[in-house]
Amino acid sequence: MVLNWIAGQSDSWRVLATDEGGEQDLRAVDLTGPTLLVVGNETRGISHAWREACDQVVSIPMVGGTSSLNAAVAGSIVLHEALRQRQA
Repeated sequence: MVLNWIAGQSDSWRVLATDEGGEQDLRAVDLTGPTLLVVGNETRGISHAWREACDQVVSIPMVGGTSSLNAAVAGSIVLHEALRQRQA
């Protein structure tokens, strides 16, 4: 099971998830180190088991009436932010 594998890798990198109910704004998170990214789906977000497996759950700031993004778009935004931070 993937969750068991991730639990065994926790010393190697941080496990970060995106979810509209994330506790911290993505822009405030340090993405310069090794990070495993878990992206929730557009409708239900991440499951309770995945949330428990993550070190941190972040949200992507949004404006207007939209509360979530397509999973591919959310993942791309996080990867772009990681690249921006690593090039700074």
